[in-house]
Amino acid sequence: HILCANRCAYALMGAGLHGSNGAGPKVCYQIVKTYVLPRLVYGLEVLLLTKKQMNELSTYYLQLLKHIQGLPKRTASCAVYLLIGAIPAEGIVHLRQLTLIGAIARSENKSLCELAIRQLAIHSTRTSWFPRTQELLDMYDLPDMMELLDHPIAKVRWKSMCKTAVQKFWKIQLLQEGSAKSSLRYMQIADVKCHPCYDSIACNVKEVRHATVKARIITGTYYLQATKARFNQMEVDPTCIMCHEEAEDMPHFLLRCQSLVDVRLPGLQLINTVLLKLSGPYCPGSVNLQ
Repeated sequence: HILCANRCAYALMGAGLHGSNGAGPKVCYQIVKTYVLPRLVYGLEVLLLTKKQMNELSTYYLQLLKHIQGLPKRTASCAVYLLIGAIPAEGIVHLRQLTLIGAIARSENKSLCELAIRQLAIHSTRTSWFPRTQELLDMYDLPDMMELLDHPIAKVRWKSMCKTAVQKFWKIQLLQEGSAKSSLRYMQIADVKCHPCYDSIACNVKEVRHATVKARIITGTYYLQATKARFNQMEVDPTCIMCHEEAEDMPHFLLRCQSLVDVRLPGLQLINTVLLKLSGPYCPGSVNLQ
């Protein structure tokens, strides 16, 4: 499956699926969901994957998302998913399994329903597919398997319930993981949707590269002098090489470096104008741009 998905990804490079030199991350992710992801997880909903197999699948999918976003390998996994509005490969496989459970419950094949009841009664979690799927239903707080067999839920409603439950579960997991990482202190995510730094760009190389820089700043992977001094084995001066006034950390780079005033001022003026419009007549004064 990984080999097939990798070949598909390479074949789509002509369509712009190659990081910061191609289409925007949001467009690339839609291409991945449409063409690459179905090949990666095809037929896996009927198999009992081992932990090693699931890790290999998740690792490949994570590396692919890092590539289309132009993020380095050291980027936190939760940030990679949250920026693009994705969930891990494990959640995608689970969603397909839950969809299959609904199809079985609605099926008119009585032999299949009887097999499910018998396997659930045996409690053979290691070798049977049905008890393992019962664990998924409990994991995502969905109705019990026996309840589904007795009272099947309509297809559209069941798929909507499963999608909402899976996204909610992984959103909580990713946000909890991200809140524990100091490198993501500048990252604010309210929902599992595409981040504004990707959602507001056009499909041209210049803006895609700008979005890549913004994503690296948000995820704490943008390389500054202070970062070099902290992680380099050799002695590296953390002082800013542009203004030579203080250590080049993120606050200095974004707000205080005097060499970047001409670049920074138009953006601050735009922010000031937007704040004045939002505050209206109750604004006590403008924002200090110094």
